Amino acid sequence: MSEHALLLSLRRCLAVSLNGLGRYTEAAALLRDLQPEGPLGVVSVRTYLAAAQLGLGDLGEAETGAREAVEEGGRLLGPAHNLTLTAGTLLGTALARQGKLDEARRQLRENAAAWAEHFGDAHPKTTAARTELALLNGDTK
Repeated sequence: MSEHALLLSLRRCLAVSLNGLGRYTEAAALLRDLQPEGPLGVVSVRTYLAAAQLGLGDLGEAETGAREAVEEGGRLLGPAHNLTLTAGTLLGTALARQGKLDEARRQLRENAAAWAEHFGDAHPKTTAARTELALLNGDTK
C-alpha cells in the first residue's frame, strides 16, 4: 500500500470514529476534500460523508451522498457489499427525516432484507436497518 493510500485509509477510519462520537463537523471536514483511490475508497468516503451530513442535519446533502454511495457501491463493489448496504440504511434514514416516508419505507425494507440475506438475521447492521424501519412505522417494540 502506498503512503498516500495509507493516509487516505487512516483519514476514513478517523472519520468513522468522529461520526461515532457525534463530531460530525470534524468528520465532514476531514472527508469533504479527499480524493479517494479505488472503488473501496470512493464508496467509503461518500458513505461516511453522508453519515456526517445526516448527523449535521444536512438532510438533502445526506440523501444525495447516500444515494450516490448506493449507486456507486452497487456498481463498483456489488449490491451486497457492506458499504453499499450501509449507504442504503443511511439513504432510508435521510429520506425518512425529510418526510419522504413511502420511499424511506421501501428503501429500508429492501435494505433490511438484503442485510439479513447476506449477513444474517443477528448481524448488528441487520438489526439497525430493521430498527430504523420499525421507528418509521411507529413500532417501538
